[in-house]
Amino acid sequence: MYGDEYSASAISGLDPQYIQLKNKGWEEGLDALVQVLTGLFETEKYHASQVQILIPHSRYLEEVEQAAYKPNLKVGAIKEVKIESIHKFKGLESEVVVMILPNVESLESETTTDIKSLIYVGMSRATSLLIIIGDQEVKDLSNWSS
Repeated sequence: MYGDEYSASAISGLDPQYIQLKNKGWEEGLDALVQVLTGLFETEKYHASQVQILIPHSRYLEEVEQAAYKPNLKVGAIKEVKIESIHKFKGLESEVVVMILPNVESLESETTTDIKSLIYVGMSRATSLLIIIGDQEVKDLSNWSS
């Protein structure tokens, strides 16, 4: 401590990514999710167990699970990929987090009092890579700067 050189270190990881949707809908968001998963698994060579998909609320779980990943394979059938609501994943972490938040309306519910806090909870779950899929309004709410 005295006279020694000290260099600060910080958490390192890949730059987070924001995939902006034009049509503000789940259909476009699910298409983007499939493209992201394809890139993670086939190009970047991540293992499915490293990836967590976060959705705004449990009511969207079946819709995400039933999205076609490949012919005869649904997203929900990809072995070891976990899909969970942001609320249920609070306090947990994953190496790669893909949040699908197609629009502000998808974040609203009778139990959500602060949408910005919900977005922050989801954003803070990734240890190495965060990818958010959403529209311009979600991007603005999340204070995305790039």
